[in-house]
Amino acid sequence: DPEWANKVKENREEEIVPCIGCNECMFSILAGNPVSCGVNPQCGREGEKIEKADIKKSVLIIGAGPGGLETAITAAKRGHEVTSWEKGQAIGGNLIPASAPNFKNDLKRLIKYYDNQLKKLNINIVFNKEGNDEEILIENPDVLVISTGSEPIIPKIDGIRSENVHLATDILVDDSKIGENIIVAGGGFVGCETAVYLSGKGKKVTIVEMKDSILAEPMALNNMIALRTMIAKNKIEIITGSKLTEIKDNKAILINSNGEVREVKCDSLVLALGFKSLQKLKDNLKVKDIRIIGDATSPRRIKHAVAEGFQLAIEI
Repeated sequence: DPEWANKVKENREEEIVPCIGCNECMFSILAGNPVSCGVNPQCGREGEKIEKADIKKSVLIIGAGPGGLETAITAAKRGHEVTSWEKGQAIGGNLIPASAPNFKNDLKRLIKYYDNQLKKLNINIVFNKEGNDEEILIENPDVLVISTGSEPIIPKIDGIRSENVHLATDILVDDSKIGENIIVAGGGFVGCETAVYLSGKGKKVTIVEMKDSILAEPMALNNMIALRTMIAKNKIEIITGSKLTEIKDNKAILINSNGEVREVKCDSLVLALGFKSLQKLKDNLKVKDIRIIGDATSPRRIKHAVAEGFQLAIEI
């Protein structure tokens, strides 16, 4: 937040956009791209001011994850009448499970920042309301923003619906039903962070990854090194080059690239196999202006949801 010092001086600390340690700034620079920030969409655009809109519009936002929240805040600053519908009981979307590990506490500060902004700008947010086509048509907004986010991918394999199989996003919110000997299927960012989180609770954890290496997706080098260090420190076993094909009798059945089958015992299995867009509204919904942002378009990082939400609010 380039206004950090001024906000502290003016006793407006609650308005400071908190750094979440995602290192998108370093990642963008080292990749040879213009500097960017995961949570400040005006990074590199500080000379641009948020101007009042020429025409006040009613804006209905479906989903209160980071993209929807950024849209709501920026649209409200521009003078639009903003309403947000959230199917859950709190704002944040996937930030809520993501903030569970103790090394991700900065995300809780971000959620608190968004909450403060909603209250300051008197944005109308309705919880426990997913919103269907009929309700949206009754609301009849000038602009409909679909920021419904994403949901975990669940593969169609035998045993996937067993009681000892859990989603990483669920376990990070409530781990009361998890066992002691755990396999985390998926060695990406979410899977590795979940593994470290569970290991920190005294669980024996094994990561199973289909690729030849864990943490294979693009990310800041220092974040990758930090997470690999935590995995090593917690003595988490890693099985790469192996695909989960079946779950039965407290065992995970794996097959490697050579076609060799292996059975690994576990009393719980956690799925962290990526995400898919969550968008259930009809394409032919008769609303004047419909926009789709963030993971509802395609699952990516927080940076993309926030940037798209901000840009949308600037344009409407």
